[in-house]
Amino acid sequence: GMYSGVCTAVIPSVPSSDAYKIRVVSTSPVYVSRPFNINIAIGQTPVAAIYNTGPACVGNFAQIGYSNFSHFSEVRWRRWGGPVFSKLQHHPFQHVQFSDSGLYVAEMQDYGCVISDTTRLRIKPNPLVVNAINNSPLCEGDTLQLQGNIDTATAVNVWLKPDGDTDTLLKIAYANAGKNNEGRYVLITRLDGCVGFDTVDVVVKHKPVTALEDISICFGDALRLAGRDTVSGISYSWTGPAGFTANVKDTTISPAYFTRKGSYVLTAILNGCNTTD
Repeated sequence: GMYSGVCTAVIPSVPSSDAYKIRVVSTSPVYVSRPFNINIAIGQTPVAAIYNTGPACVGNFAQIGYSNFSHFSEVRWRRWGGPVFSKLQHHPFQHVQFSDSGLYVAEMQDYGCVISDTTRLRIKPNPLVVNAINNSPLCEGDTLQLQGNIDTATAVNVWLKPDGDTDTLLKIAYANAGKNNEGRYVLITRLDGCVGFDTVDVVVKHKPVTALEDISICFGDALRLAGRDTVSGISYSWTGPAGFTANVKDTTISPAYFTRKGSYVLTAILNGCNTTD
């Protein structure tokens, strides 16, 4: 006809795409339309499987999602009887709560061809109370000790260290600790599908450096006693022969006679860390 109207047609079997156009061809009268400027999307029924990672423990990670086996154009998630809250194919719950449990409805679309399914996410209490124990603060050269509190055969404990490395022992010890051992340590414990964690900040305090060496001088020369550390705030205490004492880093005995020979002891203290030489 020569008038406006509706023409019903069957779309042939074609691959899914959003770049199709339609033109109309007639024989009487002869007419060939120009393609419409708007692309037409043609979909096919998606093939997919819905899933969730529950049961999950409170505070842990959980996820609902569609595993697709064919092309799709959009996913829509909503709670049963509620509005759409996500269009992510795999929707995460970073710290899942009891309120997140329940029935979820998902639709997967391929340009208007829709399938839907439901999945029930179950949340259970988290019985893990993880406590990371350590002996910080400590002094340089001491042994750093870290320990978890859950010691069962089925528990998995992982320590995440400040440098990004990991250790899978429940108890770890680092001898001769230094400033490189400072920082935040995270203990992650997994047991019966639940995950708990705790963090500790390790502080390694500077231990004063003395590094004294034996001294030989001539009778009557000046005896110079000196500490080697350059850090400020250190308390120094010297003791020596003939009742010698001094509370400074550097001191001189001049002239030095035979009564001054013998052992001199330097004690250096900083923030509870002490060195004797």
